[in-house]
Amino acid sequence: MRMNLPPLLWVRVLEAAVRHGSFVGAARELCVCPGAVSRTIKELEAFLGAKLFVRRARGVVPTETARTYAQAIAPALEQIAQASADVRRSRAAAGASKLARSDGSSTAAAR
Repeated sequence: MRMNLPPLLWVRVLEAAVRHGSFVGAARELCVCPGAVSRTIKELEAFLGAKLFVRRARGVVPTETARTYAQAIAPALEQIAQASADVRRSRAAAGASKLARSDGSSTAAAR
């Protein structure tokens, strides 16, 4: 099943491009150039075998496929973000706990 997964970066770029309605907006959010967003979308289109954006002289328009796909993957991206935040918080709490013990105090002494 993992072979069917596109790189996470590709789906992040797609979600941002659909949400912003432009490659420029997605590029600003992701701190890359619009050309990088365009190339990433082309790679994702090739991977999926589906057109995701209609390219026009004054920007891009997401296809219905892109909007549906972005809506479907958004909860998964949010879950990844939440799980990552949880790990960072727990690691930060563990680090603070180790710091408290390393300064000579103990949990029993703190009570």
